[in-house]
Amino acid sequence: MSNNELVLEIGTEELPSAMLYGGINQLKEIAISTIEAHDFGKLKADVFGTPRRLALYIRDFPVYQQATVTEVKGPPAKAAFDKGKPTKAAICFASSKGVKPQDLVVKKEGNNEYVFAIKKAAGKKATELLPKLLPEIIKQIKFKKSMRWQNNMRFSRPIRWLLALHGNKTINFDLDGLKSSNVTYGHRLLSPTAIKLSNASDYLSALRKGKVMLNQKDRQKVIVKQSQAAAKLSKGTVRFDNGRIKKTLEEVVNLVEYPYPIEGNFSKEYLVLPRKVIETVLQSHQRYFPVEGKNGDLQPSFVVVHNGNPKYNSNIKRGHERVVNARLSDGKFFFEEDLKKNLGERALELQGVVFQEKLGTVWEKCQRIKKLSTKISTKISTKISTKLSLSINDSQAIKKASMLIKADLVTEMVGEFAELQGAIGCEYARLNGENDKVATAIFEHYLPRFIGDILPLTNAGKVLSIADKLDTIVGCYSIGIVPTSAGDPYALRRQAYGIAKIIMDSELHLSLNELIRQSFKLIHQKVANLKDLDQVKSQVKELLSSRAARLLEELEISYDVIRAVLSLNLDDLADIKLRAVALSKLRKTKSFDDLMIAFSRCKNLGDLKLGTKIDKKILTDKEEIELYKTLLKTEEKVKKYITKFDYQKALTELADMRKLVDNFFDVVLVMAKEKKLKENRIALINKYVTTCLSVADLSKIVVEG
Repeated sequence: MSNNELVLEIGTEELPSAMLYGGINQLKEIAISTIEAHDFGKLKADVFGTPRRLALYIRDFPVYQQATVTEVKGPPAKAAFDKGKPTKAAICFASSKGVKPQDLVVKKEGNNEYVFAIKKAAGKKATELLPKLLPEIIKQIKFKKSMRWQNNMRFSRPIRWLLALHGNKTINFDLDGLKSSNVTYGHRLLSPTAIKLSNASDYLSALRKGKVMLNQKDRQKVIVKQSQAAAKLSKGTVRFDNGRIKKTLEEVVNLVEYPYPIEGNFSKEYLVLPRKVIETVLQSHQRYFPVEGKNGDLQPSFVVVHNGNPKYNSNIKRGHERVVNARLSDGKFFFEEDLKKNLGERALELQGVVFQEKLGTVWEKCQRIKKLSTKISTKISTKISTKLSLSINDSQAIKKASMLIKADLVTEMVGEFAELQGAIGCEYARLNGENDKVATAIFEHYLPRFIGDILPLTNAGKVLSIADKLDTIVGCYSIGIVPTSAGDPYALRRQAYGIAKIIMDSELHLSLNELIRQSFKLIHQKVANLKDLDQVKSQVKELLSSRAARLLEELEISYDVIRAVLSLNLDDLADIKLRAVALSKLRKTKSFDDLMIAFSRCKNLGDLKLGTKIDKKILTDKEEIELYKTLLKTEEKVKKYITKFDYQKALTELADMRKLVDNFFDVVLVMAKEKKLKENRIALINKYVTTCLSVADLSKIVVEG
């Protein structure tokens, strides 16, 4: 019998844009795993989502389950048959399993033979099983924030209808009092009446007629194409290649079922506002697309994507223009008010702003950031970094910016548009006559704000970002505020990710122990009853190491390499990255096999408890003398390469010793009868092991085969 389409549609009240992709992905994963677990074979499913529905569509869904074959083990063959005839044991076993004695099969297991009952069961109809499976699929979909209505049902928003069809059969089930049917609904405004389906194959075409563009990719293409056409009315364009606009586009796609982009305008007088302010009003607050001219300058225009009747475009346009002009008018007022004081004056107001009840005011935090960033600057100036060196101007910018970086928190603009913190401070600093290094650092010290965000580009921005984030992390841990599975109110994990990302990308060789100690010391000067320093150090290092591990995973470095490096409990995140990258690169070469074989042979026979002290006077065999002499030279080379962070060469040197190690084991009897001789040889191979361990714990590496 030919297969049929299966469709499940969950009709809801308006779903939040941020919840849609998560809901769609869960629907697909849960549906496939649940249905395939019931012997329907491998399935390919399409999933779709709009603000009013999540939909599962499987084009080739079986009418029946696959037939199942089960084997039940019975008594030994010797006891089951006597001269080829079934015994009472065989007859009873066959009867209990519902098969005939002559149908029993003899199979060998180990050295013995047993009889097996082979049971074949025809698959059940899909329409018998789906009424149980489909509601279970829906119940398993979880959201970060959900609502409960009626009895116990939880979902992102209340479910208002359920469509379930397999071919021309309605799959009837009850979900917390809501019954499924063969009815769906079109666009809320353009086609609000119920749509009755006679077959699942009609689903996609029926929704198209009902003015619902089900596929997110189709909606996105329409939005991009028609938005550009709308922008041309103002002789401009929408830069969909811009990261922030891309994010707005993703959000807008999930806000509409049938998009109609419309061009709108605002008064030219608002172009005096900083670009960030206008873009924030248009994108973050209104979900509109800014329009740029040929030179990349903002035009007094925007594009709004409407989800309604195009007949009323002129009224809709006027409504959106009123909103934008009102918001920008407020912005202009706040901007003018803010400029009545410079950032230095604003910074003094931070003395009245509490950062955290026990950790003091934001002003006190800035004082700590200033001192900590100076310490970091000093360390960078004296340590090796291949990617960053501080100039006198950088150091001066760090000192000046450290006292201004939070000043915009008390501005009218940030009070209204919180997402402008840092960005508007940067603009105000420039307008106050601060140099570009200081102004840019004010913005950059917040970076990265989320995973995948840009990093600070300037030296001052990097140092201040590390200092600010570390002060928050150490401060919170010092008073017992730690991230848990229930919450992370100070975003400590994200702050740690930012520190690790900056340090590792810039290859800043900073001592975590020293930084944490300095930060703790600064906090302790004003705050009493702190946790023990060693405890705080341990916890903060663990947090930073976990973020470093995540960053290494993003570089596609395998988990065992990451463990091999983190096991050394290093104090330097940049060092961790360089070791992991070098070991990962070596893994793609023959030298990796040589290294692992040599290390494994030595590790398996060695005993680190016996140490590495070698008495060269009792080295007798040519192979052990040669290994000893070469190992001493290699050890010195490895130490030199480690000081230069050149782990590729260090690992290659160790790998090149494989032949000598093999010769040693092939000829020399390590476990000699004489105790001194045996312990001396074990010390020799221990020395090779410890030299390897100075680069990475190779025992953590998983070797195939």
